[in-house]
Amino acid sequence: MSLTLTEDEHFVRSAFDQVLHEIYRLLANVTVIYPAPNRISLDQTNQLVEQYLAVRSGGERMEAVCTALFRTVGRRFSLFDEVKREKVTSADAASGMSADIECWRAGEIVLLVEVKDRELTLTQLDTKLDSARARHISELLFVAEQGKEPQALDAINARISSEFTSGQNVYVVNLADFALGILILFGEDGRVEFLSEVGSELDRVNARIEHRRAWADLLKQA
Repeated sequence: MSLTLTEDEHFVRSAFDQVLHEIYRLLANVTVIYPAPNRISLDQTNQLVEQYLAVRSGGERMEAVCTALFRTVGRRFSLFDEVKREKVTSADAASGMSADIECWRAGEIVLLVEVKDRELTLTQLDTKLDSARARHISELLFVAEQGKEPQALDAINARISSEFTSGQNVYVVNLADFALGILILFGEDGRVEFLSEVGSELDRVNARIEHRRAWADLLKQA
């Protein structure tokens, strides 16, 4: 019995989807070597991060870099016992997280970090403030690469000011400015550790292969 055209199309599509799935599975399991340099300057570190984040990734690259930075801070300065983060595709509420990154000390969340590769909007601010307040977390940092939404700038600043009076500390920074002083304090050893941690974080969440290989390629050039 010959297949109808519709059945033929369905078979071909199913076979093609299966092939793509297998290719994706194989690529996801590829081991990537991250050749971190033995020493690196502040300028070189900044350039590496800037080049890596220049490519849009739906926030995946930026979250990995931010998480690596806070993990390194936690270890070197003993500020955090643990820094948690879920895959960028996981909704915070669904994963049980209050923000993209949670910094823990002595069994409590001491800092929430929300990572935005675009502008921070008033709606996003309100949502995270409500989440932080519900869990009695007073420190909330937004790493927003494009700053605050211009159309809502006054409203955002007013909300941040009003939250301070009620016990919520809200900070809005871009990554380069925020990281600069930290990378200086890290020194060479700390900067090398931070670069290695980015690769570890990409592997930990099984980031897409192009993001892992891009970081490895940049490290080879350092």
